[in-house]
Amino acid sequence: MRVTYSPRALAQLQSIFAYIEESNSRAASAVVDHIQATADLLGTFPWMGRPTDEKDVRVRVDTKYPYLIFYKVLEDTGEVRILRILHGAQRR
Repeated sequence: MRVTYSPRALAQLQSIFAYIEESNSRAASAVVDHIQATADLLGTFPWMGRPTDEKDVRVRVDTKYPYLIFYKVLEDTGEVRILRILHGAQRR
């Protein structure tokens, strides 16, 4: 399946990068690259995340960094749509 990002998810990914980059630009790149690699994996294994309380929305908890990737599997279009990317400590 093809992985796409909502504008909101892209903005959140940029915010994560900018926040970490203030302290360590190399770490910022590593974190964002890892999040994107995890999202790409959802294209191959779209059901690996767990369901949420929101209809048709799933979440993949990153195993290396404390980020949550919220997404929908759109089988009719062959797409995994990344909706939001949040730090685990953030309010959902």
